Amino acid sequence: MELKTRLLILAAAMLLVGACGTPKIKNTEIDDTPQNRAILDLIEQYRAAYEARDAPAIIALASQQYMETGGTAGTEDDYDYDSLKAKLEGEDFTRVLKARLAISIKAVRVEGERAFAEMRIETRYQTHSLEEAKDPEWHMHADDNRMTFVQEDGKWKILSGM
Repeated sequence: MELKTRLLILAAAMLLVGACGTPKIKNTEIDDTPQNRAILDLIEQYRAAYEARDAPAIIALASQQYMETGGTAGTEDDYDYDSLKAKLEGEDFTRVLKARLAISIKAVRVEGERAFAEMRIETRYQTHSLEEAKDPEWHMHADDNRMTFVQEDGKWKILSGM
């Protein structure tokens, strides 16, 4: 076989191998796998519950092992599942009148019974003013975020990052 023919066959084989990669979830660069879809579905459930200001639904998505460190070395801003529940059932969350949460998922990685999602979040929410005479106030926050998930009894739960 001539060298030119061998090179053409090799090039064609490489193109075929490249075309056989894992399909991506529409409008993302995330591999279309059942586990990745389950993680994206959980994130969507969280987004919908947040916008509905549905504290019980948000709490139901969290692992009993939930732990938030706030990304700092100190422990003064850390909180666990019980603290999360208290925050969501507390006055600050009940003051929220309207909420919108946009989430742009950049990557999902599953490692056994743990998974991680890198995302950009943008939230806008309106709260009752603490001063009676004032109109409701709008707040905005945008940040890069990582959610961590754990599989419990065959279901994914949020371990941190809400």
